[in-house]
Amino acid sequence: MRLSVVSPHLDDAVLSVAALIHDRAAHGWDVKVVTVFGNDPRSDDPPSPWEASAGFKNSGHAARTRRDEDAVACRSLGCAQSVLPLPDEEHRDGAAGAQLWSALHHELADSDVVLAPGYPLRHPDHELVAAAVWQARGALAGVVGFYVEQPYASSVVYGRSRRVGHSKPLARGVLDMGSLVARRVATQPVLTPPLPPFVEQRSAGLQWRSYAYGRLTLRTKWRAIAQYRSQLRGLGPLVRTRISLYEIAAGGEMVCLPEGARGW
Repeated sequence: MRLSVVSPHLDDAVLSVAALIHDRAAHGWDVKVVTVFGNDPRSDDPPSPWEASAGFKNSGHAARTRRDEDAVACRSLGCAQSVLPLPDEEHRDGAAGAQLWSALHHELADSDVVLAPGYPLRHPDHELVAAAVWQARGALAGVVGFYVEQPYASSVVYGRSRRVGHSKPLARGVLDMGSLVARRVATQPVLTPPLPPFVEQRSAGLQWRSYAYGRLTLRTKWRAIAQYRSQLRGLGPLVRTRISLYEIAAGGEMVCLPEGARGW
């Protein structure tokens, strides 16, 4: 089985479904993380505000460093890395839809399963990628599904992330997360995200499912995430804790696939 996980930026797939990637690779799947907006590693353009806040001297420096971080993370999970040099929202002018799909199709054409970001899609690059993959699914050999994006999904509950502009008071976010975890311990998984807004609700045949993981996989997951040193500080406080609490409440990492998808 060939699994391709589409990552808008150089960290999204691993932050969101590192345990699933590692588990499938360990069971003999051919797993690949395809990053769409890898930017130009040769660029000497000034850094974007996000890049400057992470200490990069120019855009090329950011692209090279982040590719290296992602390569180490992918190797630790046992998956391949593929990076497209397309510019992200902070570096491009105008629309990117046609160019995006032309580049992506080559990477995804022979995949049995393609997973794209699916919830909460608060970042415009994530929404652009997810919509492009879904709309062109008929050109792919395999099935298309989605994954819950971290730490963005946890920030919806927790409410504090500079990257996506949440501003819920800290105390309120902690109480909300604690309530979800308590309900999960007492009953069953309590988080069921909506489908992306561009998915046809009646005909999609998609359903969210949770994938629990053991302690060994958890350690592998956090070792991989720790490689993104340049990014973790900017993603808000207690990133590891927020993701962990969300996934406890959800019963694990979450993906959305058609019912009866082969291998799932």
